[in-house]
Amino acid sequence: MTLQFEEEGEITLPLACETLAKEVIQEALDHTGCPYEAEVSLLLTTDEEIRRMNKEFRQIDRATDVLSFPMVDYEEAGAFDFLEERD
Repeated sequence: MTLQFEEEGEITLPLACETLAKEVIQEALDHTGCPYEAEVSLLLTTDEEIRRMNKEFRQIDRATDVLSFPMVDYEEAGAFDFLEERD
């Protein structure tokens, strides 16, 4: 698993965020049985920036807790077989 981690803004959390993120992501991959190498980009940012991104990409003019952009649309959670048919 590859993690691209960024933290921006004036507030820094008093946690080892990157290490914790790697552990959580790896556990989620193991739990779902993902047989592929995964790449995750994680940005910890401010409410103002997440609001701007929500407005730009989702036409929602407010901050939310999470904003995600999957690279692949899955018909069923944890069903990876269809990926074998793709290039």
